[in-house]
Amino acid sequence: MSTCVTIEDDLYCALDVTVAIDFSAAMLNQTNIENLVNFVLYSFTNNLPFGRSLLKVALLSYGIHHKARMSQYFDTYKDFSNEILTQWNESKQDSNLTRG
Repeated sequence: MSTCVTIEDDLYCALDVTVAIDFSAAMLNQTNIENLVNFVLYSFTNNLPFGRSLLKVALLSYGIHHKARMSQYFDTYKDFSNEILTQWNESKQDSNLTRG
């Protein structure tokens, strides 16, 4: 019988997570992008054990200057969320999408 191990139980297990966010026209409008950003920041990554494990999280974004961009890995929620907000603001300046 196998045993499940949670991240908190295994502090020495390094875990690298990459979160992808689409800032491109495929999202149709800024409201859809805002909903995705809010979900990632306030319903998903805010629950990850930053600072309690060897967790590192990177951002893979699409649609800024019409290309994909991979960030460095972050080990704090604050740094990761700042990266998302910075790229989102940059995408707004680079986009002709309107609020839906």
